[in-house]
Amino acid sequence: MAGHMAAGPGEPGRGRHAFCRERKLNERKAQLLGIGSAALQSCSRAVAAETGEPPGTAGAGPEPLRARVRPVLFVYALRGLIVWPLPIGVAAWADSLTGYHLATPLPLERGSWPYVLVSASPAVALGVAVLIRLALALAPAAAADGLGPWAAVRRSWSLTWTRTGVPRVLVLALPLAAVAAGVLRLAVQAALSLRPLVRELLEPAPGNFFAAYYAGILAPVVVGVLVTAALVLPVACTAFAVLHDRLRPSVRRG
Repeated sequence: MAGHMAAGPGEPGRGRHAFCRERKLNERKAQLLGIGSAALQSCSRAVAAETGEPPGTAGAGPEPLRARVRPVLFVYALRGLIVWPLPIGVAAWADSLTGYHLATPLPLERGSWPYVLVSASPAVALGVAVLIRLALALAPAAAADGLGPWAAVRRSWSLTWTRTGVPRVLVLALPLAAVAAGVLRLAVQAALSLRPLVRELLEPAPGNFFAAYYAGILAPVVVGVLVTAALVLPVACTAFAVLHDRLRPSVRRG
């Protein structure tokens, strides 16, 4: 009976291994998505530059285009290190003070003003992170223009925080965010039929019901993210590359 229980579908060890494999797969998909975004940004910068540069200077040959992908990737990594540690750190700090701890009492009393302020701090930190992310929205286009990662970040910051930069970035970013959210929701809803199919395919293979169950839940989300990226990223990268070119001359003249 003990051997039968060890081979059962709900064995915790197998569940943890299945979740680890699923997490590694999602990390690889995120890396591929980042590389694809960098390549799209480089291509978009070349397309946007074709209208304002002499023939043969924008993206002339495959080598200049490939040389632009690496700094764009570095900018994506640098921008993530600048934007996301603040909300993640604040959320972890707030959870340590206001989270639900079953074995120990909370450091802050529920209902008190410190508790309310600490509970609201992750939302405030997320809002600050979104503003910083918008201010650095032009950094990949600047990197594709030939700047280094830090120089691209500084240029995006200086181009955005101007009288013309702030409204133009908002006018461009808000509709793109709304379109991306709508496409994501539609794609996820359309892919919901994949859940039972993925469960039926994966449940016999690893012999773990829970791994197949969570894979079925994640499958429509993964499909939705990939479809949204394929449809929205080319438009967004091209739009921000054009906006970068439009804002850059005014800064030079100033």
